[in-house]
Amino acid sequence: MVNSPRRRCLIYLADATRANARFAWIANPNQPDVGLDAQFLALDGPHTDRVLTFGSPTLSLLIGQTCRAVLAEDAVTLTPPSRDHAAVLTVDTRFDTPGPISLAFCGENRGSLRVEMALPSNNVVAGLSQMDVGIRLFYRDPLADNSNSARFLSSLRYPVFSEKRTDWRGVRSLNLTLTIDPLAPTSVERSFFAFFDPANPADAPALPSCFRTNLGHTVYLTPVDAHSRLVFAPLPADSTGTRPGHYLVPAGSFAVSVPRQGNAAHEDNLLCRTLRLEYIKLPTDRPTHLTFVPGQPPYATGFIPGSPTVDPVAGTSLSPLATTAWISVSHPSGPSPVYYTQPDSTVLHAVDGSTRSLDTTFLRILRSPRLVLGTTTLPSFPPCPSPG
Repeated sequence: MVNSPRRRCLIYLADATRANARFAWIANPNQPDVGLDAQFLALDGPHTDRVLTFGSPTLSLLIGQTCRAVLAEDAVTLTPPSRDHAAVLTVDTRFDTPGPISLAFCGENRGSLRVEMALPSNNVVAGLSQMDVGIRLFYRDPLADNSNSARFLSSLRYPVFSEKRTDWRGVRSLNLTLTIDPLAPTSVERSFFAFFDPANPADAPALPSCFRTNLGHTVYLTPVDAHSRLVFAPLPADSTGTRPGHYLVPAGSFAVSVPRQGNAAHEDNLLCRTLRLEYIKLPTDRPTHLTFVPGQPPYATGFIPGSPTVDPVAGTSLSPLATTAWISVSHPSGPSPVYYTQPDSTVLHAVDGSTRSLDTTFLRILRSPRLVLGTTTLPSFPPCPSPG
């Protein structure tokens, strides 16, 4: 056929600007009415012959010239001649990745590029911020024309992992493995930064987070398995000129812990929202897992920070003009956790039974269970990590 997928691909690769192309990723070979959406990797002999980037304008993998290619039966490995020949790029920062880059031909990561990187302890906070790791709440860009309200969005960023350097003193470095599929940059299974090394599960780091207990203790999150990772989420354009790109949201399960000095026997209350009267009890006799669920709606219709909500109903709803991660909380063993809440302006109290024999009776906060988590009624919900 004149316009068959095979012929279109051969014409694409025969173009002089793609000389020496050896590997290509073609997203739409079966769409004859539009141009090919494709990327390629070119080799001049055993070396890469040009600078290439894979990803988005805000977060990408750079592969430089003269990286040595070694072909094996199941993969090709690219080794940079020096640490500045490969890097993970953000909008204004580069993180050199001196280790080899692999391109798998088979297995679950076939067609994906893979490279390891490390953020030293003195650069973890800046690195996570520059890589734009967090949860976002999107709203209509107030500086944009109303006719473009669906096109331009602004957002509030809520960091998930601590941005206090003192919290990272016990972490020598944060090791990440980037896997990126040029054809599926937002696939949770195909493109991600992994925390967990399946070969060394005991080395999974306890990561200080922006979640807190009601007493202000830092909550630590430890990756549970290979699905504990950072994944790409679309970042829409705004009226300031920021190009559409991606930011990173957590995905998968993390074990919850609260390391601290003193008595560790009492139960902690995990704060998931902005109010200290909304919490989940963390039992001491069984583990608690916090699971991030990406791909959830984060657009608050009718909401503009600092302004009254135009529509009270629309202002409290979330729609999928963008995506972010929600959370679920579970106990791998034992009953499901309970979400407690109190009205902020009308806090309920009960008589403290331990003081009945005293001349003075004291009151305590009345525990008010709202719902059982992990059920079909509320499998996940939008969190608000608040280190303040």
